Amino acid sequence: MKLLQIATLIFLLTNCSQGYNCEDFKTGTYKFAEPEFSEVTVTRSASEQIETSTKAGEEYRDVYEILWNGTCSYQLVFKSTDNIDRMPFSKFDTISASIIEIVEDGYIYETEIFNQRPRGHFIKVD
Repeated sequence: MKLLQIATLIFLLTNCSQGYNCEDFKTGTYKFAEPEFSEVTVTRSASEQIETSTKAGEEYRDVYEILWNGTCSYQLVFKSTDNIDRMPFSKFDTISASIIEIVEDGYIYETEIFNQRPRGHFIKVD
């Protein structure tokens, strides 16, 4: 009986303490942690990323091809949007992104677009 309890405790400790790794972020649903993007949902498959905003007056759906070029780095190639008036990108413009830190609820990223390097925080929802 004691051996079973010890085995159960070891199992729980090792499985509960496992954190995310970059592979966990290749697919799934995400929200931005930044308040100004709180109404944007990001849905990612193995080959595509879709960003959807439900903010009144600023609704949009942007579609990107996602190309993983490393375990923790990827490129987003702009494909389409349903609100072209607000989009600063042209078809095939590319955003380079890197996962720079994995945190409890998701990851911190750094992007490179138009000679700038903004950072942000994605929360993994699913």
